[in-house]
Amino acid sequence: ARAHGLPTARPLIVIMLATILREIDAGIAIFIAVATAILLKECAEAVAGSAGAGDRGSLGIAALLLVSSAGRISARRAARAATPKPVLAVDLDEVCCGYLPAFCKFSNAVHGTSVEAADFHSYMFWEVAGCRLAPREAAIE
Repeated sequence: ARAHGLPTARPLIVIMLATILREIDAGIAIFIAVATAILLKECAEAVAGSAGAGDRGSLGIAALLLVSSAGRISARRAARAATPKPVLAVDLDEVCCGYLPAFCKFSNAVHGTSVEAADFHSYMFWEVAGCRLAPREAAIE
């Protein structure tokens, strides 16, 4: 059997199946498993020199199962592509980083203010004394 490469084909088949498994459901897995079993049987028969090797009926069933599986995998991929991916939003200000100190530094440098983080009692910056920002309604107009 080694001379015909059958033992070296098995790891390749296992790797291919492992790669495919992440794309399939139980029904597809059964189709692929049955097709793989049929093809392995045909390979073993060919190696043994059996008269039944390469049986068109068996090969036809294996091909039908694999083509059906490919169609179902394509349909699953298309459905998954049509589903929007989840979005992870992270609120960083004053939790993961100090936004106010950086804003104060920016405001003081660009707008000539002298605000400090301790001056802020609200994130509605126009309500903070010394902060030269217009209310959002005025900023939109």
